[in-house]
Parts: sequence; C-alpha cells; structure tokens
Amino acid sequence: MTRRLRSGVAALVAIISAAVACRTALAAGPEEGDILIRVSEAAGVARVGEAVTLGIPLPRGAVTDASRLRIYDPSVNPIATDCGVLARWGGPSSNSALPIGAALCDFRADVAASSTATYRLRIEAAASAPPDGVTVTAGNGQLTVDTGAAVFVIPTDSLQLLAQVTPAGATPLLGAPAELRLDGAAVSAENVSARVIKDRGLRAAVEIKGGIAGTPLDVTAVLTFHAQSATVVADIRVENNEVAAIQEDNQPHVNDVCNGNNDPYYQAPFTFTDLSWSLPLPLEATHSYRTEGPSGPLAAAFATSISVFQGASGTALWDTFANNPSYACRLQHGATARASTLTVDGAPTPGPFQHPGWLVVSDSRRAAMVQVQDFWQNFPKTLRYTDTGQMEVGLFPSEFAAGHVLRAGEYKTHRTGLTFGASLAENDLVAVRSPLAARNDATWYASSAFFGPIGPQLTGRLSVLEEYLSYFLDTSPNEPAEDVSDNLFHALERFDEYGYVDYGDIPTDFEIGASPYNVKYDFSRGLLYQFLIDGDPRWWQLARAAVRHFGDIDIQHSPLRARDDARRTWPLGGTYGHGYHDEDARFNPHRNYMNPTHGYAFGTHAAFLYYLLTGDELVLDSALEVAASYHWRLRNTADQPPLTTCTAECNGWADWTTSRGTADPILAFLWAYRVTGDGEWLQIIADGLTFQNGYESQEQSADFWSDRLNINSTNFRSVGEYLLYRRELGEDDANGRAIMQRWMSYLTTPAVYTVNGNGLSELNYTYEGTPQVMHDNWLLSVADGMAAYALLTDSNSFLQTYAEPLAYTGSVDPWFEGDSHHYHGSHVAVNAAGYGNTFRYAQWRFGGETTVPGGSPAAVATLGLVLAMASGGAARQCRKRAGGNRSRAGETHS
Repeated sequence: MTRRLRSGVAALVAIISAAVACRTALAAGPEEGDILIRVSEAAGVARVGEAVTLGIPLPRGAVTDASRLRIYDPSVNPIATDCGVLARWGGPSSNSALPIGAALCDFRADVAASSTATYRLRIEAAASAPPDGVTVTAGNGQLTVDTGAAVFVIPTDSLQLLAQVTPAGATPLLGAPAELRLDGAAVSAENVSARVIKDRGLRAAVEIKGGIAGTPLDVTAVLTFHAQSATVVADIRVENNEVAAIQEDNQPHVNDVCNGNNDPYYQAPFTFTDLSWSLPLPLEATHSYRTEGPSGPLAAAFATSISVFQGASGTALWDTFANNPSYACRLQHGATARASTLTVDGAPTPGPFQHPGWLVVSDSRRAAMVQVQDFWQNFPKTLRYTDTGQMEVGLFPSEFAAGHVLRAGEYKTHRTGLTFGASLAENDLVAVRSPLAARNDATWYASSAFFGPIGPQLTGRLSVLEEYLSYFLDTSPNEPAEDVSDNLFHALERFDEYGYVDYGDIPTDFEIGASPYNVKYDFSRGLLYQFLIDGDPRWWQLARAAVRHFGDIDIQHSPLRARDDARRTWPLGGTYGHGYHDEDARFNPHRNYMNPTHGYAFGTHAAFLYYLLTGDELVLDSALEVAASYHWRLRNTADQPPLTTCTAECNGWADWTTSRGTADPILAFLWAYRVTGDGEWLQIIADGLTFQNGYESQEQSADFWSDRLNINSTNFRSVGEYLLYRRELGEDDANGRAIMQRWMSYLTTPAVYTVNGNGLSELNYTYEGTPQVMHDNWLLSVADGMAAYALLTDSNSFLQTYAEPLAYTGSVDPWFEGDSHHYHGSHVAVNAAGYGNTFRYAQWRFGGETTVPGGSPAAVATLGLVLAMASGGAARQCRKRAGGNRSRAGETHS
C-alpha cells in the first residue's frame, strides 16, 4: 500500500478531531481513528481482568486533557480507563495548556492463553471522571492504601515497607510489621522519606526511601497497588551510594573486586551475607504449600518451614565459570548446583533447573503468595517460610555461600509481588513474574512521533533486514557449524550472562566473550523498538532486562546528582561501556576497565523511552542522573573554560566534535527534554552544536572526515534525530543543519560513495592513514543519518538514491561481503537492532512499502484517510462510515 504523507502531524490531528466529531452522531463500533492496543499473553495462562499499564504517545496538538482518553474492549465496549500525563509537547507535564506527548493509561484486560487481544484508545469529545478504585490516605506516620480487595498500611518513618495487610472481609494477616533484615538483624533506618506517586484511580504507587544505619547502603522501594487486587508489587532497589574515590589519576577506584591490578587506591566494596524482606505471617497448625517442582506444580502439607533457592542460572552451561578458578570474583563462580533446591521441613530435594519464582503458603482461612520476576535469571534468590512464621524474600540470600558484593555506586533492583486472600486464582500465580505485554501498532508510533523516529517493518528487498533480525531470536537455517552462538539467547547461555550482576547485559561473543558489552550504542532502545514494531514478547523480555541492568549496574551512581553541584567530579553519574577489547573481566566483574566517560551514555535514551512506556520511576531516576552528569561535564570542562565560552581553538569538551562522544549525550539530553520539558536540555545540545559547527568549519584535514567513519556516523545520526524533533516543535537549529549538510556533502562525493562490482553501495574512508571500505551493517547508522537529512529537506529522491542502497548493503551483508544471514555475534546484533529505525521511519513517511504486523485494518484505514480528512473530506468519511463503507487495507491513496 502506498501512502503519501506530506504533513503527518497536522493530518493526524485533523483525523482525530474529525473522528471525535463523527462519534457524537454514530453508534458504538470500530472507528478509523481508534488507537489500537495489542495486549499479548506469553505464559500460557488465560488472564481475566488483569491490570495493564501502558504509555501511549500522542501527536502534537491532539489533546491536552487526559480525562478525554477512553479505552474500549475487543467488542468495542467502553471500559474503566485511568489515564494520566507522563510528558507533554514543548514543556513540562505540569503545563496543562500544552498538548500531551505521552499518556500513561491503566485498564484491565482479558486475554486468552498464548494469544493477543486488541483494545482501542479513543479521544472523546468530553472529559470523564476518573474511575473509582484504589485510594491512599495519610495520617499517624503511615499511608493507608485501600484497593477494595485489601487494605495495606505503609509506615513512613521506617524501611519496613508494610505494617499490616487486611483482605476485604477478613482479619489482619501480619503478626507484626514487616522488616528488612541485613545479615539476620532488622535494619535500623535513617533519613526515611515517603512520596505518593499516584493516589487514586485504577492504580496507586508509593515510594519509600531511606538509609541502612551503619552501612553505605540505601534502599528505594516503589510499592504499586491495583484496584480490586490484593497484590502489592514492590520494586526494591538496594543502593551503595558511597561516593567513589577519585585519586590523582582522576579515575574512580572501584573496579577491581579482587584487586587484580593491585590498584594502590583501591576502594573496597561493601560485603554482606544476606538481605531479605521478612513478613511475620502466623499460620494455623495445619498448613500447606504450593510451588513449582521438577515436573510441574507441587502441593503438599508442611510442618515447620519451606524454602525455594535458586543458586545458578540452571542452563546447560551453568558451571562455565563455577569450575574456573580464574573467575573467582564473578558471581557465577559461587554456583554449586544446576537445579534449584526445594527444602521442606529441613529436607532438601532438587527442584526444577530454572524455578519460575513463586511460593504459596496457606491454611484453612487464607493464602499468601510471594513471587519474584526473573527469579532464576537474577540468581541467587530464595523464597522462604521459616519455622518462626516469617514469609521472606531473600533478595541477596544467605543460602548462596559466596556472599554478596556491592561496589561504591552500584545498585540492584528486584521486583517482587505479595498476594493475599482466602484463595488464589491461576491469574495470580503469573501476574507479577510474567505480566501482560502491551503496545500500539508500529504505524501509530510512526504517526505520533513522540517516541522518536520509528517505522513499521520494511518490505521488498529491504525485508532482508527484518529476516536478519528474526535470526537473533530463532536460529537461522544458514547457521554455520563454527564456534559462534546460534542466536542471542544461546550467546547469553554460553557465557552465563545471568545472575543479579550480569542479567540484562550481552557478552562480547565476537571477542573473548566474558567481558561486558554494557548495552553499547543503541542496543537497548533497539530492543524496545523491535518489540514495538513486531510485537514478539521476547524482544520485550530482553529490553526490560537491558534497561534495568543499565539503570542499576552500568552507572557510577552517586548522591551528588544536581547538574550544577560544585562537589561533583567527572566520573560520578557516568556510564561504563565496552571499550578495551578482549577484556576478560576476571577481576572487574561487569564494569569494563574503560572508566565512565561521556562517550558511553549508550542506554540513557532507552531508559527514558522505557519510562514513557511503563512509568517506571526508578529507571527514570537513573536516566536523569546520567543526563545530569554529562550536562555537568559539558558546562564544567576540567581543563578548559566551560564550552559556552570556548572558541574552536580551545577545544572545550574535546570529544564534542564528530564522534560518539557527541552522539550519545545528544540523545541523552534530547530524551531528557522529551520527558521533563526543561528547556535547558535542548539548550545544552544547541550550545554543543554551536561549538561543533565552528570546530568543523575550521578543520581542514581530509582525514578528519573519514577517520573511524563507522563510529563518527553515530554523531550526525543523533544530530538528525535532534533536528527532526525540533521540527516537530516548529523550531530549528542552524548549526545542526550546517553540520548535517557538511556531512551529507562529504558522504555523497564520488570518491567516498561508490558501487562495487556486485552492485552494492559502499563507503571509502581512511583509518589511521590506511584506506578502508565500509561494507557491513554500520551502514545502517549512516542510512539513519541520511534518512533524517532526507526528511529535513523533504527529499525522497535523496533517500532512495543514497540511503536506501546503503541500508540494503548493511542488511544483506551485516558482517562482511558475501556472508549468509545468521547470528554473527553481539557486535553485529547491536548494530542491526539499534540502527535502521530512522530509515524505516523515513521510508514510511515517504510512502514506501511496509507491512502492518498482526494486521491492522483500522490503523491502515486511518493513515489512508489522512489526505481526505486534512483536505476537508471529514464529512464524506463520516457518511461512508455511517453507511458501513470502510477503507480497505490494500487500497492505494494518492
């Protein structure tokens, strides 16, 4: 289907307005203006009335009031909808006059096992009152959350997190307040604060923060409650906020857990044996348990105690590092058995290799369940009911004999769920550990533009890129018999990228393999985009893990966060990235020896996008910390005046020229502005591009343009994304345009852009004085920058003449010319998943052939109607719909 969209945002606003007007006169039923929501179930369990929270982008000018948003079920009946504002176009979310850019919507969904249900979001003509549901009240040093199914009491002056739970119509369950226990003793909290994130509607959320006295550890917990649910979901983040020591070499000395490099300034980590959340839950004398056994669910009576312990990844290669004394400092070295362990009344037996992470205890009156998301992936973990009547989650359990380490600036977040009631439904057993995955159609993400340049899957000859991406999840039939991984999941297994330190990262399996890759370049955002494009929940699983891992482990966290804090030093808030090749990470688990630098803000923009999709406040906190760090560095260059006073000669922040040192901070700042609306984030980009333009204008060396062209391509790609967003706001940046023009002029010169004997386009450049030919999937990054330029200049011919052939070459030959399509290693996977998305967006924008994953006649019809609606055809379309005459998915609109 061919679509020609010359003014996408204006047309979309027109169609939305027309659809709202039509709705006042038409009966309920599918509408062409509906925003489709695909809700997928992947655990094989039918869901009934399960809570769904989804961030939905909206085009600029569509709506300012979130109470006008309403969700309809698959039968097109309105359902209880609770939408709020996450971000607005052109300013902060608090400015109610600005159009909404991202709304966070809560609703309940029914989805059959292993299937997808389609819900619809509509913008109604009138606002509606928020639905009744959960409420939060404050008083007497506590918060009381009433969901209708249970009442939860949360102390605001301690880290107990729960003081009492009372299911509707029942007596209180806890014998005493819950408590966090460190090495067997209840923690003494200090500097505790409470914040209500959301206090009514279908969902409520509360944040509790505090320090553990006598340690460098802090805890930040976000407790989430849903209406008519007796479950509390607790994201518990344990933080070592000790400030990293910066010595005379200006490096943070927190890397060598085993001090393998004999660092004279080494700063020892905080070590401990156990950190658990413990809830006094007295049961009757006769009680039973339910959990997962080696061959399925188990249910039996127990006398005094029961525990489920996962002490290894459980994969076939779980002991890859456990048996290697050279890796004694990696978490995996402490694994002693492949299978989980089920211990009933003191008698241990083997459980499943990979326990799904749930345990129910019950008596004749009530049941209580604890579950942990990504239980085996984030080993070691323990679920317990003790002989003293405590229901416990071993976040860092004592059953793992090797103990636990948190380095200065290192965090770890665990998601756990507690459910209480007279009985538990099958829904309850999976809702926390395997929640429903929801998304809009790829065409909507492209149309609304707020989530960045993203387009539907490519078709025609460019579908080779989509095929190649599918081989990351499922092994290609062309996979060669050689010592490489079969697919991305196999790579994770080969190098045991599991455990609470490593889960979410990928191995450098194209090198030595054991060093961390630290979601380099755009990998985590690429994973998110792949899920939004094709809906495979495995992309979401990988993306969720990658974003959370980045937010916890990859950042040199610090309590000194303000972007104008004079006490800062340059590494604080910085990110680690794979930089020293073939590093084996024996002494430096997870954190690469290339210390935090401005060239490695890789995962920051993905973390902002994840927040816009989920409302995850802890991920947002980490993303803002990184953005503030790079802002501080740019305004406070250590060896030069601030960049704003620099000339081209002073060099300011030296890497703010053409490399990834510019590319990643640009995206970090850009997405920080998307979320916060704080104009300083755009200003710092503009100041940087002012410097870069002046620097490039005076640079005369030919090698300047070509040296490391693959890396440098990330720079003009990011500049292009920034300019596209500024254009959506109706703004411009002359320096950015000049940079893009200069790069496009260079890249399209005959000496650089050539076509080889096989008819494939390639780029010629030099690296350290040696001629090179760029022929691999780095070309997707170049194609993204060129696609942005084509959109900015409204030049489809430029897109097809230059960008499209490069995108094709980078897709058909991802590693080297003539290779077959299969998984080649994480380096190539990162490029293919992270790059090419701006090109997809441009192809769709200019009317290129695309597919709509899963089938979306209404969405296709919406896009096809754009010109008619925008040119005054709204009344005709109302009449056509009233008469039942719908646009067809295959119809051509010109």
